[in-house]
Amino acid sequence: MRIIMIFFAGLILWFFFISDLREPPNRDWKQTSVYKKSEPTELFFEPSGESRNRNWVSRPDCCPEKSPVMHGSSFSEKQYSYNLRPLNVLASVPENAIRQIRKPYKVHAKEIWDLMSLEVLLPHFEGKTSLTASRFASREDRDIVDIRLGFLAGENDVQHLRARIADGRMIDVTKPADRAMQLFAYRPMSRKVDDETIIDYLGDADAFVSLVGNPIVISCSSWPSLGEETQRCQTHLLFPQHLWPSQMKEKFGGTEGLQVVYSFHKSHLADWPELIRRINTYTMSLLPELSVD
Repeated sequence: MRIIMIFFAGLILWFFFISDLREPPNRDWKQTSVYKKSEPTELFFEPSGESRNRNWVSRPDCCPEKSPVMHGSSFSEKQYSYNLRPLNVLASVPENAIRQIRKPYKVHAKEIWDLMSLEVLLPHFEGKTSLTASRFASREDRDIVDIRLGFLAGENDVQHLRARIADGRMIDVTKPADRAMQLFAYRPMSRKVDDETIIDYLGDADAFVSLVGNPIVISCSSWPSLGEETQRCQTHLLFPQHLWPSQMKEKFGGTEGLQVVYSFHKSHLADWPELIRRINTYTMSLLPELSVD
């Protein structure tokens, strides 16, 4: 009888333990990195009347478990403050520059890793307004810049590209026009399917280096059958640990810093050093805790 009572007592304790893990009580979901099932997996910023399915369909990398939560109007220039977990990095961004906030759940860590995606128009990094909404809706405007920030990472693109060049997986296809832009071009030996063409450009270190001190790698993809509007370029950079307050650095673990990803149309590649420098400056202005000289 005692054994049975001990068994049921242990079962009850286990039930409350599991419940506590699944739904921590009295937690504000914006301030904690502990996952809550009641928490929305997506936040979108779109104006009333605009189809909620446009951004939903255009995301190829995510299949959310819950419907997105619509937050405010994407035409508003009001600053929206959000703590990117698990670091609780403060981002203060105009609402009309935010495309979405994703909160992927890392099962092994039982944590939320927030990922904020922004979209702005060159040359002045303007968010969406009633006058420019159609340009953002097409997703093919050459002056749209996409900015993604939120993950921790190391800046390894240069090492990976050089390793692939060394073992023959990438071949040099640099043209005189590339050299004039202070770029070296490389193409994979095995071409992509579906007519996709990928060129990795390695920037001359004399032209520009990252905040970590590495040459820039810019990967450009295009689908010739779909026209020039599909030609987009992307680069992964870091805002390194030493730019952040000392109390945050321990949360970075063994990583070098906070990852930022920039995407822009290939037509801007000719002015890549100045473009990346300007995107860096704009993105840093959204992170008030960042210390930049």
